[in-house]
Amino acid sequence: MNNIIGIFENLYQRNITILPKTFYLQDTFNIAEDLLGKLIVHYEGHNTTAGRIVEVEIYIGKCDKASHAYRFGKTKRTMVMFERGGLAYVFNVHKYNQFCVVTGEKDHPDAILIRAIEPVYGVEIMKNRRKTENLIKLGSGPGILCQSLNITKKLYGIDLASPNSELFICDDYFIFKKDEIIKTKRIGINYAQEYIHVPWRYYLKNSPFVSVL
Repeated sequence: MNNIIGIFENLYQRNITILPKTFYLQDTFNIAEDLLGKLIVHYEGHNTTAGRIVEVEIYIGKCDKASHAYRFGKTKRTMVMFERGGLAYVFNVHKYNQFCVVTGEKDHPDAILIRAIEPVYGVEIMKNRRKTENLIKLGSGPGILCQSLNITKKLYGIDLASPNSELFICDDYFIFKKDEIIKTKRIGINYAQEYIHVPWRYYLKNSPFVSVL
């Protein structure tokens, strides 16, 4: 793991820090803001890839009718959402995997869906996986980014804060202004009743990689 951190430190000429467990135990809405600009890294040796988070969606399990934890309760599929924050919830929608970060304390099943990334590292690998030269098509959607980063169900429940994990999120101290964060309604949740229009989708307004503008 130190090898990939060293690569990033040389690339950016600044310190890189893996987000600790305490990061994921904060208020979910604060975490969502703080995840913007961070790097998701899938460490696979020569096939390592990374992308900068530019869009997220919040799901509050105990009240939000769009949340899997609310709709299905605690099942084999959703059980990781009920664990302590910092774990990966990977699930399938149609033919695509999607990746959520579990947040909060145990039995408070909140999660943040990573909706879009900007490709940063291993871009040629991402292009080969997606069979495209178009950079926008490497990260502009939750299923697309999972394909680019090779995030599959085998990573379900992985500890994102562990220094030994192959999938983790780190801070390279990317700087942007708070007024660059747009907060709006989520996408594709028409079944969520009174939670359809809550502004729980956050994205960086100047990023061309956002899934839907």
